[in-house]
Amino acid sequence: MRTFCALLAPVAVCCVVMAGIGFVAFADEEGDAAETNASEAVIETEKDEISYAIGVQVGGSILQGGIDVDSEVLVHGIVDVLEQNELAMSDMDMQQAMMALQQRMQEEHQQRQQEQMEQLTPEQREQLQQQMQQQMQQQQQMQQQQIQ
Repeated sequence: MRTFCALLAPVAVCCVVMAGIGFVAFADEEGDAAETNASEAVIETEKDEISYAIGVQVGGSILQGGIDVDSEVLVHGIVDVLEQNELAMSDMDMQQAMMALQQRMQEEHQQRQQEQMEQLTPEQREQLQQQMQQQMQQQQQMQQQQIQ
Protein backbone atom coordinates (compact mmCIF):
# COMPACT_ATOMS: atom_id res chain seq x y z
CA MET A 1 0.00 0.00 0.00
CA ARG A 2 2.72 2.49 0.93
CA THR A 3 4.57 1.78 -2.34
CA PHE A 4 1.55 2.73 -4.42
CA CYS A 5 0.99 5.80 -2.24
CA ALA A 6 4.63 6.75 -2.58
CA LEU A 7 4.19 6.85 -6.34
CA LEU A 8 1.10 9.03 -6.09
CA ALA A 9 2.26 11.27 -3.25
CA PRO A 10 4.28 13.76 -5.34
CA VAL A 11 1.35 14.19 -7.70
CA ALA A 12 -1.12 14.51 -4.87
CA VAL A 13 0.95 17.01 -2.88
CA CYS A 14 1.41 19.24 -5.84
CA CYS A 15 -2.23 19.21 -6.83
CA VAL A 16 -3.24 20.97 -3.63
CA VAL A 17 -1.76 24.24 -4.81
CA MET A 18 -2.69 23.91 -8.47
CA ALA A 19 -2.56 27.26 -10.19
CA GLY A 20 -5.84 28.28 -11.68
CA ILE A 21 -7.90 25.66 -9.89
CA GLY A 22 -10.14 28.33 -8.43
CA PHE A 23 -11.17 28.24 -4.80
CA VAL A 24 -9.84 25.90 -2.14
CA ALA A 25 -11.84 25.28 1.05
CA PHE A 26 -10.26 25.33 4.49
CA ALA A 27 -11.52 25.48 8.08
CA ASP A 28 -11.08 28.60 10.19
CA GLU A 29 -10.60 28.70 13.98
CA GLU A 30 -14.30 28.00 14.69
CA GLY A 31 -14.25 25.06 12.27
CA ASP A 32 -16.46 26.82 9.73
CA ALA A 33 -15.62 26.44 6.06
CA ALA A 34 -14.06 29.52 4.53
CA GLU A 35 -12.93 30.10 0.97
CA THR A 36 -9.81 31.71 -0.38
CA ASN A 37 -8.43 32.19 -3.84
CA ALA A 38 -5.38 29.98 -4.47
CA SER A 39 -3.51 33.01 -5.84
CA GLU A 40 -3.63 34.56 -2.35
CA ALA A 41 -1.32 31.90 -0.93
CA VAL A 42 1.10 33.31 1.63
CA ILE A 43 4.65 32.40 0.68
CA GLU A 44 7.10 33.42 3.36
CA THR A 45 9.65 30.63 3.76
CA GLU A 46 11.82 28.50 1.53
CA LYS A 47 9.56 25.56 2.38
CA ASP A 48 6.55 27.58 1.18
CA GLU A 49 8.36 28.44 -2.06
CA ILE A 50 9.28 24.82 -2.72
CA SER A 51 5.79 23.61 -1.85
CA TYR A 52 4.15 26.16 -4.13
CA ALA A 53 6.55 25.54 -7.01
CA ILE A 54 5.95 21.78 -6.84
CA GLY A 55 2.21 22.40 -6.71
CA VAL A 56 2.30 24.62 -9.78
CA GLN A 57 4.35 22.08 -11.74
CA VAL A 58 2.14 19.11 -10.92
CA GLY A 59 -1.05 21.14 -11.27
CA GLY A 60 0.11 22.27 -14.69
CA SER A 61 0.82 18.68 -15.66
CA ILE A 62 -2.65 17.60 -14.59
CA LEU A 63 -4.26 20.42 -16.53
CA GLN A 64 -2.05 19.82 -19.56
CA GLY A 65 -2.90 16.12 -19.44
CA GLY A 66 -6.58 16.96 -19.45
CA ILE A 67 -7.22 14.90 -16.34
CA ASP A 68 -10.56 15.72 -14.72
CA VAL A 69 -10.15 15.69 -10.94
CA ASP A 70 -12.41 16.65 -8.05
CA SER A 71 -10.22 19.09 -6.14
CA GLU A 72 -12.02 18.48 -2.83
CA VAL A 73 -11.52 14.70 -2.99
CA LEU A 74 -7.97 15.26 -4.20
CA VAL A 75 -7.22 17.39 -1.14
CA HIS A 76 -8.64 14.67 1.14
CA GLY A 77 -6.34 12.10 -0.46
CA ILE A 78 -3.33 14.34 -0.02
CA VAL A 79 -4.12 15.06 3.61
CA ASP A 80 -4.66 11.35 4.31
CA VAL A 81 -1.24 10.49 2.90
CA LEU A 82 0.66 13.37 4.49
CA GLU A 83 -0.94 12.82 7.90
CA GLN A 84 -0.62 9.05 7.53
CA ASN A 85 -4.37 8.56 8.03
CA GLU A 86 -6.18 5.42 7.00
CA LEU A 87 -6.84 5.66 3.28
CA ALA A 88 -10.40 5.76 1.94
CA MET A 89 -9.52 3.35 -0.90
CA SER A 90 -7.63 0.08 -0.97
CA ASP A 91 -4.46 -0.31 -3.03
CA MET A 92 -6.42 -2.54 -5.40
CA ASP A 93 -9.15 0.08 -5.87
CA MET A 94 -6.58 2.83 -6.44
CA GLN A 95 -4.71 0.69 -8.95
CA GLN A 96 -7.94 -0.08 -10.80
CA ALA A 97 -8.89 3.60 -10.86
CA MET A 98 -5.48 4.56 -12.25
CA MET A 99 -5.62 1.78 -14.84
CA ALA A 100 -9.08 2.96 -15.93
CA LEU A 101 -7.71 6.50 -16.27
CA GLN A 102 -4.77 5.27 -18.32
CA GLN A 103 -7.08 3.21 -20.55
CA ARG A 104 -9.40 6.17 -21.11
CA MET A 105 -6.48 8.46 -21.95
CA GLN A 106 -5.08 5.91 -24.42
CA GLU A 107 -8.47 5.57 -26.10
CA GLU A 108 -8.83 9.35 -26.38
CA HIS A 109 -5.31 9.60 -27.82
CA GLN A 110 -6.04 6.88 -30.37
CA GLN A 111 -9.29 8.61 -31.34
CA ARG A 112 -7.45 11.89 -31.92
CA GLN A 113 -4.79 10.09 -33.98
CA GLN A 114 -7.49 8.40 -36.06
CA GLU A 115 -9.19 11.73 -36.71
CA GLN A 116 -5.87 13.26 -37.75
CA MET A 117 -5.11 10.32 -40.07
CA GLU A 118 -8.49 10.71 -41.75
CA GLN A 119 -7.61 14.31 -42.63
CA LEU A 120 -4.38 13.31 -44.39
CA THR A 121 -4.12 12.81 -48.13
CA PRO A 122 -3.10 9.33 -49.35
CA GLU A 123 0.42 10.66 -50.07
CA GLN A 124 0.75 12.07 -46.58
CA ARG A 125 -0.42 8.77 -45.07
CA GLU A 126 2.19 6.86 -47.05
CA GLN A 127 4.93 9.27 -45.96
CA LEU A 128 3.85 8.90 -42.35
CA GLN A 129 3.86 5.11 -42.59
CA GLN A 130 7.36 5.16 -44.07
CA GLN A 131 8.58 7.44 -41.28
CA MET A 132 7.05 5.15 -38.68
CA GLN A 133 8.72 2.10 -40.25
CA GLN A 134 12.08 3.88 -40.25
CA GLN A 135 11.65 4.81 -36.58
CA MET A 136 10.77 1.23 -35.69
CA GLN A 137 13.84 -0.05 -37.53
CA GLN A 138 16.04 2.48 -35.73
CA GLN A 139 14.60 1.44 -32.37
CA GLN A 140 15.20 -2.22 -33.14
CA GLN A 141 18.79 -1.49 -34.13
CA MET A 142 19.35 0.46 -30.92
CA GLN A 143 17.91 -2.40 -28.86
CA GLN A 144 20.17 -4.92 -30.62
CA GLN A 145 23.19 -2.71 -29.95
CA GLN A 146 22.28 -2.49 -26.28
CA ILE A 147 22.04 -6.28 -26.05
CA GLN A 148 25.49 -6.72 -27.56
